[in-house]
Amino acid sequence: MIVAPETDRFINKKPIRELEHLVHSFYFQSFNGNTPDNSGLIADDGCYEIMLVKEKNAILKTGNNTKYQIPRTYTIHKVDQPFGIEYASSFNTFCIKLQPWVNALFFSDDLPQGVIDLRMVFGEEISCLHDRVFSVSDFGEMVEIAEEFIIRQNFRIPPETKFIRKVCDEIYERNGNVTVEELADLFKTTRQALNKLFYSNVKHTLKRFILLIRMRAAIEYKLANPDIPLTSIAYMFGYSDQSHFVNNFKRLCGTTPSDFVKNKSYSCNDLR
Repeated sequence: MIVAPETDRFINKKPIRELEHLVHSFYFQSFNGNTPDNSGLIADDGCYEIMLVKEKNAILKTGNNTKYQIPRTYTIHKVDQPFGIEYASSFNTFCIKLQPWVNALFFSDDLPQGVIDLRMVFGEEISCLHDRVFSVSDFGEMVEIAEEFIIRQNFRIPPETKFIRKVCDEIYERNGNVTVEELADLFKTTRQALNKLFYSNVKHTLKRFILLIRMRAAIEYKLANPDIPLTSIAYMFGYSDQSHFVNNFKRLCGTTPSDFVKNKSYSCNDLR
């Protein structure tokens, strides 16, 4: 999830039961500021997102200073963190956050790296969704429109995707404090087979996904317990020393955990 300073409004909602296997949540965020350069930090969760933007001419900046024009419907694929957004005076976005085990059902392997115009994936149907969502002001109505869109995709979940969901659930249950070897033993398979199947469904390596969930859990804990030092939290989440924890966090999120916590632009409303 992208976050930016001066977030005026954040609302999220879980999907109806019929869509829980496909959709993690829906959210709406509204940013308003007087400066043209609005930067934010994220804690990645491995979930791809279908993002709709009300305004035109916004720019997404990446960790290597690449800039992308943001289409009115987009997703982000293999982009360096941290992210920042440049916009004129406001930035309003509605998002469908997918469950990680269905990333590959929605997005094919041949996506180019960068900010992807979703008309490449869904055609003009996504433009119709955009116009319908922003034709209403009530968040509940926006969600109902988006749920109708997902239902029309008529996705059938193959057995291997259901299996990977169980793997993801186990990682969530342990807050990422688990190894690839332990998961392979638990699910009675080999590391190589599990890694291959996981990547083909989630579009992240299993090791990276485990680290993402562990980092998010650690930061969530730190935000809830600001007086506990990072050294103690690193030990609690399976690290032998703070430097290893900091290095992993910076590699995955593009910033240090201390800077992330100090930054007032984060939103952790959607952390599991």
